[in-house]
Amino acid sequence: MNINTPFHCSSGFIGDGPMASMVQNLDPIGRAAYQGINNAILRSAFERQGAYALGSSRIDAAAHEAGHAIYNTATGSPVTRVSIRPARIPAEGRVAGGGGTYWVGLTEGGWCVSPDTDPSDDMDRVRDLLAGFYGERQLLGDRLRLGSAADERTTAMMIAGFTAMKLGADGLLLLGEQAAIVAEILRINDAPLRAVTRLLERDRRIRGDRLARLLADVEPFRVITTTTAAATDAMEFE
Repeated sequence: MNINTPFHCSSGFIGDGPMASMVQNLDPIGRAAYQGINNAILRSAFERQGAYALGSSRIDAAAHEAGHAIYNTATGSPVTRVSIRPARIPAEGRVAGGGGTYWVGLTEGGWCVSPDTDPSDDMDRVRDLLAGFYGERQLLGDRLRLGSAADERTTAMMIAGFTAMKLGADGLLLLGEQAAIVAEILRINDAPLRAVTRLLERDRRIRGDRLARLLADVEPFRVITTTTAAATDAMEFE
């Protein structure tokens, strides 16, 4: 990746379709790296679970967006709307467990990653990207689809590597540390995570006072990062 090429800045966080890339403006080497990582995640997931790994049901999408909402609230970033919707995909792209319907979602926030951004902000972006997958992992257990959020996990890996170059640190260790932080935030906020998931699965959209009431019970979490902690959760990305 060319570290002089800025990452995309956005006014909102959105996942809008199967395997939708969250990285913009990569040079050819960066694009090849992105595709290589993304394909490796999907290939490994398919080998372990078959077509089930590549689907996204209504409950999957709800748990995913709830993970993003809980993480952002716990770390002080206001969340104003959370929603999910069905997205029809071509017959050749259909996978088991979804009936041809692939559920996607949106959690409104904001982000920007570039060579000039502070590494701590970059790591916050990494954690935000991972929060959806870890929300699914916590709530779905053995039903977790291993190919879920491959695009976000790939982007998180690339940002972690990009930031590691800024810090002179190990990218996988940095990534694993952020994953462990996300898992802990969601663990201590299990009740609101489940509450948001249930209502979002039922109603498909939560905003305004209803969302504020659900998120009022989220336990604040102050993130203190190092680059030397053991990071066993990095194994999730092998």
